[in-house]
This record gives sequence, structure tokens and C-alpha cells, in this order.
Amino acid sequence: MKLFFSKILILSFLSLWIPSIVCAQNDLKIFGQISVDDESVVGTTIRVVERYATIQKIELDEYGSYELYLPYGQNYMIIFDKPGYTKIQIAAQLKLPKEAKQGGYRPMELSFHMFKPQPEHGDLFKGVFHTIQHSQKMKGFFYDVDVDYMVQQRIVNDRIFKQKLSDARQGTEVQNDSILSEKKYLALINQGTEFYNQRQFYAARKFFIEAAKIKPERQYATYKLEDIKTELEHFEVKAELLGIDIDSLIAQELRSIKPKTAEDMYYPSFVPLTDKEVDEIFKRDLRKQIIASSANAAEANRTLALMNDLFNENYRTIAAHDMPQKRQPAPQAPRQTPDFAKPAQKSIQEKPVQIAQINEAAPATTTPDPVEKMQQLTQQPAAEKPKPDNNIKYPKVVNFSTFQDSLRLRYPSNRTIEVEKDAYKTTTRVFLNNGSLIEVYRMVEHKWGATYYFIEEYPSGTQSIGYTAFMNKTKLHEEK
Repeated sequence: MKLFFSKILILSFLSLWIPSIVCAQNDLKIFGQISVDDESVVGTTIRVVERYATIQKIELDEYGSYELYLPYGQNYMIIFDKPGYTKIQIAAQLKLPKEAKQGGYRPMELSFHMFKPQPEHGDLFKGVFHTIQHSQKMKGFFYDVDVDYMVQQRIVNDRIFKQKLSDARQGTEVQNDSILSEKKYLALINQGTEFYNQRQFYAARKFFIEAAKIKPERQYATYKLEDIKTELEHFEVKAELLGIDIDSLIAQELRSIKPKTAEDMYYPSFVPLTDKEVDEIFKRDLRKQIIASSANAAEANRTLALMNDLFNENYRTIAAHDMPQKRQPAPQAPRQTPDFAKPAQKSIQEKPVQIAQINEAAPATTTPDPVEKMQQLTQQPAAEKPKPDNNIKYPKVVNFSTFQDSLRLRYPSNRTIEVEKDAYKTTTRVFLNNGSLIEVYRMVEHKWGATYYFIEEYPSGTQSIGYTAFMNKTKLHEEK
């Protein structure tokens, strides 16, 4: 009799547990924590909109944590809103391709800080800020979404673009000091993030401190310094218990980014793009334009065949699923809103864990422990005179100032023009030196008639520009 009742209890438990697993497989879970500087996060709302109808709504408590469950097969808009702050809209395209796995993806975290709008931002954050969508190449979703970093990058790129646009329209000199500080700030942020991702927190802290000095009104460097402080406090407590000499570890890590003498400073030589790389950029952009402007795959393949004849190359044909999806008009017939009701979300009552607490019995994770990494370094025999260890693989860091120094050594004149010709095209490169900043412009004239203009920048890379902006800066029309 006892065995009979035990089987009934087990079957009842499974009947309640299995549907929850199936539900989790059919939904994409999005979770995270929203923060507000110098103010409570209470009053922040998160709405999920499907075809102009709100299907989920969450009011955040003082902890700012949230969880969303979005069923696959539909497209959604997630709106983060707080009165007096910039509204952030995240699109979630969960209509998966037929050949993709139709569920079972791991949860996605979206945590960031709400920020107040500034007059110079304009419509910069109006509309969709980021789109969550399935990637055929990755066989899933891109999970490394740093909203705070994306906000900073958008602000920097917008300011540089507005400076260039103003210069092209008015024919005035660009505010070089302002652009130089923006580029230095972005270069420091990029380099600090690179060290942070490799868990070299002492080196990352140095770059974020310098970035905060250049742009103290920006908050991203402050957020990262707070994260680094938390990581280092936890690490230093464990290091003290294990008897590790932290000072020697800090010096060894910082040697990779701060040479001791001026003779050791690395000035990278300027390496311009090769003609082959410029051709690849042009052909890739042309292929994208052909696909975007074609009505269907057959029309695109006919145009690509002409492109093959022109360049005497063989570009692969495209299938119907490679074509960009056209937005379909919403059906006019009324429909019933599906029931997406979820169990009531439990409010988080747990307080944040104190930094000084160390759980030695915690299970091991795949993330490398910085204490173990540093402990291995201390076991190496110490030399009388510290020398760079070539066996330690540190990230390659090219400082923006040293990059500019390398250009100044090679191109000291106010304007230097270099011309290269081959059987197919003529490449003209112009180096402009105003004493504090060197800009590199490129004009590529193809024999078959097309001419393209570029600006080569660090760290953002090569960008295409228009004829007016190119001529206003280089004054090449005066030469001709």
C-alpha cells in the first residue's frame, strides 16, 4: 500500500514539473538589473509590446531586478522607461528561421543604468536602440550585450559625425582638440575593456581612470571602476589569506602597459590599407547594395552575374533566405491576444552579498580564478633586475598618442600627398598635420570610372566619406 501511494506522489510531481520544462524550452528568458544613479530605481517600468499591444508590464522595486519570458514565433519590443530619463527600446525578433532550432536557448542578461537625456543627444536614442535576433553564423543569439558601453560608443560616434558634417557644409576647420579628446577617450575605453575581459583588473583600472579624467561627465568609466573595485576587494581578501605578495603582482601586470624607460616606448609604424583591402571593401559594399535593391533572389543573381563579368571574378549566388526580409503589413482582421500569463514574479528580498565574504566551498566554474593565475606567477624565480617576460601574452595595446607620434615622425609637413598607380586604379593618400592631430584621407580612382573617398582613423578603422567632405579637408581640387 505504501509503495502504491509513493508511485502516485511521484507521478503527480512529474506532472507538475514536466510542463514547466516545456514552457521554458518554448520561451526566451530575459533577465537583469536596472540601476539609476543617485536616485531610486522605483518608478521604472518595463513593457513588452507585440503589434502595438502591451502583453507584459513590470514595475521595478528598490532592487531593480526583473525577468521576462517571451514565446518564440513572434516579434516584440521591450521598453525600459522612467520619468525624467531616456527611454531605451530593445527589439526582440523571435520569429526564428525554419532551419534554426525552434527553442531551448539559454537565458539572456540585459543589465544597465538609466541616464537622463541631454540636449545635444537630440533623437540619438529615439527608436530601437538594439535588436535581439537569431544568427545563422552563431547558431543562436549574441549574448554579450553591454548596453552602457553601446550608449557611450553611440554618443562618441555621433559627436565626431556632427563635427565632420559641419565642416563639410560650412567649409570651416574642424575643432581638432574636441575630436582628439573624443578619440583618446574611446581608445582608452576600448583598451580598458580589453584588459577587463581578460580579468587583468589592475591594468584595466589604469585605462578607465585615464578615461574618467578626459571625460569626467561620462558615467561608463565610473561604472567599470566600481565593478573592478568589487572584483579586486574579493581577490585581495583571498590573496591575503593565501599569503600572496600583491605588490609584485601589480607591478608585473602593469609592466605590460607602462615601459620603464623612454627607449622601451613602442611607436607603431603607420601601415595603410593595401589596394586589395580597399577593393574588398568596395566589392563587399557593392554586393550588399545589389542584394538590398533587388526585388528577389533571381534578380539579385542576374545583377551579381554582371558584377562577375566586370571584375572577372566568381561570386556565389544567393538563395531566397539570404534576401532581406520585407516588412509585411499587419492583418486587418481582429485577433485574440494569446494568454502569456506567467507565475507571479517573486520580489527579491535578499541583500547583496558582502564583498569580504568568501565561500571556499563554492563549486568551481569555468571562469579562471585571478588568485590561481597570480599564484602561478609568484612561483617563478624573481630576477635581480625586472625584465619583460615575452612568454606572457598580454593584449596588444596601441595608445592613440603613440600612434599619432609615429605619423608625425613620418609626415612632419602640413600636408603630404602620396600617389600610387597600377593597371586598374590610382590611389591618392593625403596626410594633414596641424601640429596636434594627423588625419589620413584616401581617394581611389578606378579605370572603369568610379571614384571613392575614405578617412583612415584609429581606433574606429576606415570609413567611407563623400566628395565634399574629402575636398574641403584635402583641398586637392586646388592642386588640379
